[in-house]
Amino acid sequence: MNNDRQPDEPYCSLRADNEERWSFIQQYLEDHHRSALDIGCAEGYFTNAAAEFGLEVTGIEMDEDRYRRAEAEFGANENCQFRLQRITPENVSELPSTDVTFLLTIQHHWVGAYGIEEATRMLKVVGQKTSLLLYEPPGTMYLSKADPIHPAESISKYRSYLLDIFDGTATIRDVELFDHVNEGEYTDRRDPLFVIDTADI
Repeated sequence: MNNDRQPDEPYCSLRADNEERWSFIQQYLEDHHRSALDIGCAEGYFTNAAAEFGLEVTGIEMDEDRYRRAEAEFGANENCQFRLQRITPENVSELPSTDVTFLLTIQHHWVGAYGIEEATRMLKVVGQKTSLLLYEPPGTMYLSKADPIHPAESISKYRSYLLDIFDGTATIRDVELFDHVNEGEYTDRRDPLFVIDTADI
């Protein structure tokens, strides 16, 4: 989370790469994909983009201000619904199964809240509930703030992590690095966005 953000300023507006990330993601959305889940949807940019693409999308957000902004901006879209909810180790298994799941710069917050082992288990549960997982960790740390890395190392480190936790049953179809924000403390950060086929998990 960007600490330079003012309380009334939408987080997504600071992202330098929303359009580029969406352009990358939609290459992998297929005709048989009908439903999607956007975990940690913030102000709903990707929830709405996927809905406009034709998917039935649920966006989940734990921050009430961001949830209300998403609902106000995109709630009229009949393919969108938003839910105010904190995902925890206790309720992650209750998430709906969907064809596509967005988990963009979220898991490291789980690491901070619940520890690496629980956050890893949560990621595995999410992967088991979808056919296509769009996973984006922060490119300046490997799992936790205690293990900083150069962004150039993030792809190889997270690739190994993903293949290990999914026991070789997931296929990483593509990965690309994206800029993070236009301003503030994370202007030099680049995050890897993985496209993972989890249909056989």
